Amino acid sequence: MTAVAHDHNIKPETWRPTKQEWDQFVQRSLDELGITYDELARQARERDFQSADALALWMTIG
Repeated sequence: MTAVAHDHNIKPETWRPTKQEWDQFVQRSLDELGITYDELARQARERDFQSADALALWMTIG
């Protein structure tokens, strides 16, 4: 087992997008999956995601 040193003075960064940045992120992610938001929502309703990436996106934006 390897010990890892932690710098407790470093604060984690948080992405706080504008609405436009968020919308672009969502659309780009959907485009990469080749689906629409409605299709992603259908997959969520049916609990039948086409991929782990689709599930991860839904957990992020749904």
